[in-house]
Amino acid sequence: TKSSDKIWKMCYNNIKNGKPTIVNVTGGRSSCDHYVIVIGSKNISDPNKLSPTNFLILDPAPHDGFNVESFTNVGYKLRADSDGDFDAIF
Repeated sequence: TKSSDKIWKMCYNNIKNGKPTIVNVTGGRSSCDHYVIVIGSKNISDPNKLSPTNFLILDPAPHDGFNVESFTNVGYKLRADSDGDFDAIF
């Protein structure tokens, strides 16, 4: 079981180590099971207080382009699975 805080911390640590992270999302362009790749971070003053606004993504969903976007500007939220936790694929 992973809370959203733990997922953001894992994303942050992976990015520092040059490893993008795939997360399951809902909202925005998503329909059912949808995944985006977290590839960067921004505006982090305290790595122990991370939020979705701190992360940049690439989104494979059909839209006007495949540019780097802010996680929250697209309207995404982490999607909880059937047991209520959040998952990330590394």
